[in-house]
Amino acid sequence: MTTSGASTSYTSWDWPAAVPDILEYYRTTRPQRLVITGAAGAGKTVLALELLLALLEDHKDN
Repeated sequence: MTTSGASTSYTSWDWPAAVPDILEYYRTTRPQRLVITGAAGAGKTVLALELLLALLEDHKDN
């Protein structure tokens, strides 16, 4: 992990990231923006949909 300025930038993971880990990172980032990159077939769309569903569930609970 490297830090720069007001935001934290993760350049490599020491552990496999799961949706709850990514949500925690997203919630603590200002401004709340997230870019998902990867090779074709890596699961970017699936990850984006899982994150969206988790955020909607949180919003519904609040």
